[in-house]
Amino acid sequence: MNLIQGAIQFDGSTSGIKLAQYFNLYPDVNVYIDKTTAVQSGKDYTRLYSETYDVSDCCTDVKIKTVLRNNCGQLTCKLISKDCQSKFHVGDRIRLYLDKRCWFCGFIFTTDYKSSTSMTIIAFDFLRYFKAPLTYGKNQLIDDSTKQGLTASGIFRKICQDLAIPFDVYTNSQIPITPQNYTQKTAFNILDFAITETLINSPKNDRQYYTYFHETCFEDDYKKDMSKQEVYKTSGRVIFCRRNDLTVDTLIDDSMVYDYSFKESIDQQTYNEIIVYKDQKTYLSKKGKTLKKGKKTGTQIKKVSKSNLSKALFGYLPYYHRAPDGYSKGQMQQIADGLLNVFNRPTHSLSTSCYGIIGMRAGYLVPIALSDIGGTSIGISKTDKKTGETHIVPVYRTITECEMCIEYPLKMNLKISSGTFEEVDI
Repeated sequence: MNLIQGAIQFDGSTSGIKLAQYFNLYPDVNVYIDKTTAVQSGKDYTRLYSETYDVSDCCTDVKIKTVLRNNCGQLTCKLISKDCQSKFHVGDRIRLYLDKRCWFCGFIFTTDYKSSTSMTIIAFDFLRYFKAPLTYGKNQLIDDSTKQGLTASGIFRKICQDLAIPFDVYTNSQIPITPQNYTQKTAFNILDFAITETLINSPKNDRQYYTYFHETCFEDDYKKDMSKQEVYKTSGRVIFCRRNDLTVDTLIDDSMVYDYSFKESIDQQTYNEIIVYKDQKTYLSKKGKTLKKGKKTGTQIKKVSKSNLSKALFGYLPYYHRAPDGYSKGQMQQIADGLLNVFNRPTHSLSTSCYGIIGMRAGYLVPIALSDIGGTSIGISKTDKKTGETHIVPVYRTITECEMCIEYPLKMNLKISSGTFEEVDI
């Protein structure tokens, strides 16, 4: 049996993300911590970095973790030096270099002292600030030029500007998002809705997957006087881009994987009846006349999309989705049909432990060819007409979680989307 039949086949063509040039299982590792100071400029303060310390010799158990949705990049490590306890504090910046290139830059949020000579550090990148609660009215999420709702990329741009986070939009999305009122919602919540709406309303033959992540943007600055470089004053930027373009040129096959776990489930994100609803915005007086102000009727408008075949196989698995107030009944039905197409299938979870690929992160599309995973395979089986031999052609799958373990040899733990190509990681 072959698990993937409708996926995008890897043909060795030009990839959007070139990681093969960095491949090295035994890279040079350097870790720097920059002391943070605040400098007053008028009524405001600016964060600057006054001193840099090379802690490579006393830094152990280094791990970098990225997650596809609603989370920030994380670095954890231990510093086994007594001097570190008095020298480094929360707010300081930490940078990880592999083969003289920076692959993580973030800020220390937690220090944990286990003994007199050991300190554990937990650091996050810029996306940590996306957890801040935000409040927006509908009129704040409208494009002044088109008078329509902002697109997902437009909402991302506004959030970064409001949070004063450096950013860049690699690919602008084109589908307007119906404006919503948000009260004390995180940037993750707001963008999750916008990205999902963009995906559902994009053409079926050209689904638009978008994502965002922190990019260090540091060049080869090893052993340079960082204080003289403009980039030293920043800590990279948050990137918004189309996930369809994040194809990687480095293959994961049987020779790379040394352990795996393959799970099939209908208990998580499997639904066979979608109920899309919104509150009926009619107000009535005591005499039953429609008024602009009065008591809400309490009724709802509902649109349903269901699969009787799936209900016969798996039982009743409903999912309720609240539509924006401005959506018409036709738009609500379109959402219901789109969500059913996404959720009406068992989910497959593939976790692998394999040798590390420098630069790998959640959200990337990586070519995978595995011949024996739980009695099945990942890839497309092809038989040579002349020899009769069967081989597996790699297919692209999405990395949903990546934990890079900085040790020799370099290793990583991956969670990989492994269902059919129609599966969407939302």
